[in-house]
Amino acid sequence: MPKIAFYNPLPVLFCAVAALLPCVVAQAQGLDSSVRTETQINRDSAKSQQRVSSLAQQTQDLLYEYRAVVRETEALRTYNDNLERIVTDQREEIQSVNRQLAGLEETNRGVVPLMLEMIEVLERIVEADIPFRIEERRARVARLAMTSSVGSKSSGSCSKVASASPLGAG
Repeated sequence: MPKIAFYNPLPVLFCAVAALLPCVVAQAQGLDSSVRTETQINRDSAKSQQRVSSLAQQTQDLLYEYRAVVRETEALRTYNDNLERIVTDQREEIQSVNRQLAGLEETNRGVVPLMLEMIEVLERIVEADIPFRIEERRARVARLAMTSSVGSKSSGSCSKVASASPLGAG
């Protein structure tokens, strides 16, 4: 029988591996280079994302600060408007008081002759009235006349005259 020779594929396989090994190594180096590039891209991307996040936070903080300043500005505007109205009202009140004070001197000049006339009328009433405690009533009228002539120079003469009135208590 003829002898069948078995073919040993090992040397061929070894040659094929040896021939393909540089290609695989070259691909592995290319793959390694791609992995390194991808890793660097991921790092750069992470750094960029951190910067974006940081800027977003800063923007948010500035927005909150801006809104707070706007609220404070509006509150101050309202406060200033109220103060302006108060100051205007106070100025009007001052002008009113000044007008009243200007009229007060005129009133004071008219009060003194009126008081003197009232004292004369009171004296005539006491003399014409029933003579009940006549001496005491005359003394009061005299005291009233004396008080009004002395007090007519001061602003408190009205209260002095009223307390000396013969119609007062006592």
